[in-house]
Amino acid sequence: MKLKNLLKSTVSPKRTDSAHPMGARMRFRRTVLIAVLASVLLAPPLFAQTLTVRVSRGNVRAQPSKSSPIIGKINKGEVYDTEGRQGEGCNVSQVGS
Repeated sequence: MKLKNLLKSTVSPKRTDSAHPMGARMRFRRTVLIAVLASVLLAPPLFAQTLTVRVSRGNVRAQPSKSSPIIGKINKGEVYDTEGRQGEGCNVSQVGS
């Protein structure tokens, strides 16, 4: 008899989500939180834009103006990451000379 009583006191049945409605809510909230965090962290690379040079050779200027000094050259087929548009020009992250 003692062994049977001992087993009853040490072994408790596991609760499932259906037995405890708060567990299902917490799991749903956690899933939504993970989805929101993932979308915030992954969104910038998904919307990154690139610039592919289509002319044989081009000038890179300090400002989007023809009177601005030339700071680099670009060649046909090269691809650059853009950091945004400024008027008729694009801001690129890095250009080799």
